[in-house]
This record gives sequence, structure tokens and C-alpha cells, in this order.
Amino acid sequence: MKQFFFIFSIALLTTACSGTSGNEYKIDASIEGIDNGSTVILRKLDQENQPVDVDSTTVNDGKFIFKGISELPEIHFMYIEGAPGVIPVIAEKGTIKITSYKDSLYATHRSGTVTNEAFQAFIEESNEIAEVYNKTRNEISIAANARDTVAFSMARDKMISLEKEIDNLEYKHILLNPSSYLSVLLLEGIVQAQSQPTDVIEDLYNKIPSKFKNTSTAKNIAKAIEANAATSIGVIAPDFTAPSPSKEEVTLSKVEGKLILLDFWAAWCRPCREENPNIVAVYEKYKDKGFNVVGFSLDRNEADWKKAIVDDKLDWIHASNIQFWNDPVARMYNITAIPKSFLLDENKRIIATDLRGAQLEAAVRDFFEKN
Repeated sequence: MKQFFFIFSIALLTTACSGTSGNEYKIDASIEGIDNGSTVILRKLDQENQPVDVDSTTVNDGKFIFKGISELPEIHFMYIEGAPGVIPVIAEKGTIKITSYKDSLYATHRSGTVTNEAFQAFIEESNEIAEVYNKTRNEISIAANARDTVAFSMARDKMISLEKEIDNLEYKHILLNPSSYLSVLLLEGIVQAQSQPTDVIEDLYNKIPSKFKNTSTAKNIAKAIEANAATSIGVIAPDFTAPSPSKEEVTLSKVEGKLILLDFWAAWCRPCREENPNIVAVYEKYKDKGFNVVGFSLDRNEADWKKAIVDDKLDWIHASNIQFWNDPVARMYNITAIPKSFLLDENKRIIATDLRGAQLEAAVRDFFEKN
């Protein structure tokens, strides 16, 4: 089931000051179970999606306060010493009330400003659907064990309906609230999950009010749209140069092959490792006909990367900057999840994406039957 990210808010502009003036925000938090003197750090993401500290404070009798200036709503995250998890909150004009518990930060309640109350309402709606989904999944398991085909069929149909509702939850909210900052945040989640086609994402982005286009969230969406356009089927794959395991330069445009699979993976990625034997089988079968593979790793540990290449018998071209999700090539291709792959012809034109297992083998076979 799709994960619900920390990316939500609603049409702002009419927030009450509630003890603040100008564009000041005040986060008034009460967290049960936190030790006195515990450190709390308020962070946000910069233009490179890297966390930066905004402020810090200490807990006194389970309470703490942050104050600051925010001309436009912006998502922030509170990290509390000794508490697992993180509390997302929208920094915006007004007083934001936060209540939670040390061991269940996921159950945090937000109130006091329009955006945060909409954020809270969206989370609660998501949780309600998720609860029904989990209950239905249990019903399917019970029906299967009891061999009750009628109950199984009913529960399965219900689950399919719920999955569609979950997948369209953010999309529906954006359509109903196009001028909402919550919609901007939700759109970023859609972009990250790649749950809607590029043209739909572009249309939704164009509906974002101009005042929000300068927020870091909207700028990230714009970058993703640009990257998606540059890596869509029919275009020449963006060229790059990156080091191989032996520190030699690998340049995509110089890679030879009638058909090339550009495969983004990592040693730590279990689905990638499970797919590797399929790629190996296709490579061994068609390499003499001109099939080649470029494996681009999003590893952060060079030794792990090299070991995985040997262990999985990946006898093809490899490259990586060992920069995890911050790899410039991964950003160039808007890689938000792996495995992710692009099938290129000899001119490096993208002809297919995300082919795995039997689909990859069929595509490669068909290509060489026609070429």
C-alpha cells in the first residue's frame, strides 16, 4: 500500500494571528513522556533536499516553543531527543498547537492555523482508509484459510477499490483545492511516488498559485518535471560521466551497444538484488548480439558496491559517485526509487523504462528479432 508522506497543507491566506504579528509563527508543543532538558531541533529541507537546522530548544515539563518568521507556509520537521520518529509541521503565520506522546509521534495532533488543521484532517482521512484497508487484508487472509471463495472475492474487490481510493487521495485533494499550499506538498508526494503521468503532474503544477512557486517545495516539483521531460520515452538519454569501480571514467554517450540497459540500483536495495539474476540471464543470452548494460549505483559505501558486483556476477559496465540519493546523475534522471531502468537504442534514445523479469527479456528478444 502506498505510503503517505509528510507533505500536506491547505489554502492559507486567512490564518488568524493568535498571539503573533506580521509573518511570525509560534509552535507551542506539549509532548508527554519527554525528559526535562531533552534537546529539540527544528529542521527544514534546502534546495538540494538536504536537512538544515532552523532552531533548537530544550524541553521543560514536557513543553517547548519555537518562534520564527515565515512569509509563506513551509514544511518543517521536529526531532526530539530520546523520541523515535519525527514530527512534521507547517511553519506559517499564527500559533500552531502540537500535542503528542514520546513513543507515538506518528499520532501527533496539530491545530491553530488553517494549513496545519488541513494537514491534520488529511492525515486522519488517510489513517481511516488505511485502517479499513488493513482490516480488509485480514479478512482476505481469513477467507483464504477458510477456503470461503465468496467472502474472499468480496474482500478482494473491496481491497481493489480501497487501493484506488488510496492512490487518488492526494490527486483528489489537489483538484478540489488547487490554490492550497497543502496541494503543493501533496503534489510533491505524487512526483516522488511517480503515481501520476507526467502530463497530469505538469497540469497540476501549472495550477499552483504564483505566490507558491518560490517555495522550496514548488521548486523541487519544477526540477522533477524538467527531469521527467528529459528522460521520457523518445528522447536522447541525458549524458553523464562518472567513475567506475576502478576509477576510470564512464561516459554514457561512449558506451557501445545496439541496445543498452541503464540500470539504477544499489547493494542495499533488496528488490534490485532480486532482479539482478534476471538481468544477468538476459545479458548472457544477448550480449553477443549487441546488448549491453550500464549499472549505476546509488550506494553510499564503495566496498558494499564492489562486493555486490562480484557476488551477483554483474559482468558489465558500472559507475557511481557513491553519493546515495544525492548523486548528481540520479538527480539528473529524477531517481526517487530503485530499481529504475531505461532501455536505450544505439543512439542512446530511450525506448522503454522499468522493464523487469520476463518483460525485459521479451523486449530485448523482440528488438533483436527486428534488428
